[in-house]
Amino acid sequence: MAIILKGEKKLIGNCGIRKANITSSEGELGCELDPHYWGQGFAFEAVSMLIKYSFEELKLHRVWSMTKLENQAAIKLVEKLHFQNEGRLREQEWLHDHWSDTLIYSILEQEWKRHVL
Repeated sequence: MAIILKGEKKLIGNCGIRKANITSSEGELGCELDPHYWGQGFAFEAVSMLIKYSFEELKLHRVWSMTKLENQAAIKLVEKLHFQNEGRLREQEWLHDHWSDTLIYSILEQEWKRHVL
């Protein structure tokens, strides 16, 4: 899904849901946003819509996402959307000059329904 700046029709990011296979009832959430637009609510709006689509249209049971420990904005976003921390992959990836932990978050359909209704 493209994230377009209203009024200017400018592409500022993208987000999507990836299913592991056609029979899977879970999807992995991914989102990228131009750094010039961080902190303005664009990612929150886009991801909220994508989660709604995932549960209502795709009929998924679970949506999950992984983020680096250093990405506090992404952590704040998924926690604001009521995702639960499922765990940590220690030193999972080399990031610039150090090993970085990866955090795993998820939300279940029934949890999402509790917070949107």
